Amino acid sequence: MATTDLNISNKGNKPTFVVTIRQKVIDITLATSNIDLCKWKVSDDDSLSNHKYIEFRITTELQPMPPWRNPRATRWDAYIKDLEEAMGGEGYGLRRI
Repeated sequence: MATTDLNISNKGNKPTFVVTIRQKVIDITLATSNIDLCKWKVSDDDSLSNHKYIEFRITTELQPMPPWRNPRATRWDAYIKDLEEAMGGEGYGLRRI
C-alpha cells in the first residue's frame, strides 16, 4: 500500500461483520494522504446485512484559487471612470484606450 498512497482509516476494534456464530473486523476504509477522515466509527444502526455501516466525515485541504481576470473582458471605460473618481476627479492624465 505504500506505493499507492493509501492509508487505513479504521479506528478501534469494533466488529464490522456480524453473524450469529462470529464477529470480525474485516471491512477497511482506505483514503489517500491528502484526505482526512475523522469521526470514523462502526454504526450500531441496523444495516439489514451482515456488514455494519461505517460512518466518517471527510475533510480536505483545498488550495484556494488565486484571483484571475481576463484583460480582454475588461470594461476599460468603467475602469477609468472608477479610477478617476478614486483619485479625486479628472485631470490626472488618464488616457482612454
